[in-house]
Amino acid sequence: MPRLDGLINKVNEFPGTTGYNQALALFLGQLLDRAKWGKQNPEDSAEIAALHRALERGHIPYHEIVRSVEILGAAGHKAATSLVVGLLGKADWAFRHVAVRVLTWHWKLRQYADECVRMLKQDNSAEVREAAAAGLGALFAKSRDHAFGRILAEAASKQSEDRMVQEAAYLALEKIDGRDSREMSGLIEFSFPEDADDELIRSYLGKPRE
Repeated sequence: MPRLDGLINKVNEFPGTTGYNQALALFLGQLLDRAKWGKQNPEDSAEIAALHRALERGHIPYHEIVRSVEILGAAGHKAATSLVVGLLGKADWAFRHVAVRVLTWHWKLRQYADECVRMLKQDNSAEVREAAAAGLGALFAKSRDHAFGRILAEAASKQSEDRMVQEAAYLALEKIDGRDSREMSGLIEFSFPEDADDELIRSYLGKPRE
């Protein structure tokens, strides 16, 4: 039996017991670190599958759901796609946020691009709109896709939008246009709109380029 199953059984059998909750948190943290860095143990595939089952059955403590979904994403466990997609409609913005990140950044599933557009335009959480904008950049990096580029250009230039969403939309637009020099050079300081290329935004707001 995967070790995770035993930990979850203890947590659910003795709710509120600090020791078991701490043990589960430590185990999930270690599992996430290994998945992020591609250093999984031979046993981790069974633990990931067990985590997927536990999430489907509602056995994961509420406060550990986001991290658990992030683990599935980092591990490339696309068998959980339907579970992750189901989180897009949840009331808790943190669930929608992690779902967008997993579907786009981790799994690069372009079939959910329209859902990202909907969330960028309509979600009531700035954090989720920011993730949706960044997700479009991840999905269509270097594609120069004018349709999605225009959506991002509109978000970047929308004065009523939250500044962090505008910035995320602009940086995603740079990705779509193939401008990865900022990432490649390791430059992390960026201020929007001061450092933005207005001509890039205008070029995507206009007619498609030949």
